[in-house]
Amino acid sequence: MKYERHEALIRSLVLAALAICFSAATLSAQMEKGTFSLPFETRWGSATLPAGDYSFSIGTAFEYYMVTIRRNGMETVAKIFPQPPLQRKSPARSQLLVVGQGKTATVHILYLADMGTEFHFSVPPSYEVYTRLVAQASGPITIEHIPVVTHSGK
Repeated sequence: MKYERHEALIRSLVLAALAICFSAATLSAQMEKGTFSLPFETRWGSATLPAGDYSFSIGTAFEYYMVTIRRNGMETVAKIFPQPPLQRKSPARSQLLVVGQGKTATVHILYLADMGTEFHFSVPPSYEVYTRLVAQASGPITIEHIPVVTHSGK
């Protein structure tokens, strides 16, 4: 009787360890990674990134996507959850679409040409709604296309 309880406990611990390993593998699945250089201070999600060189990786956490941004390839400076990606014809080259108004620049879209995917950040994915928001802005707006070099994470 005591042996059966001990065996059941060991079996439960092994199953829990396997579940944790499987979950960690799911959390760390990388789809794409790359590099970019910001010529000016830029907001991306809740992070403010100073001008400089950065790398990023996009992974999945169960059914959600997460973009991890590192400065100089080492220090993690932000983890951002974009809106669900859109599969559509993206520009021929991977790039960040950064919209500036006054002294504030904000990343709105990450285009990944290799994947044919757009990741939107704090902007509506609908073009009509987006253009209406831009039209309602007070003051001039600039749009910058910052090149992104991608490296498959698979």
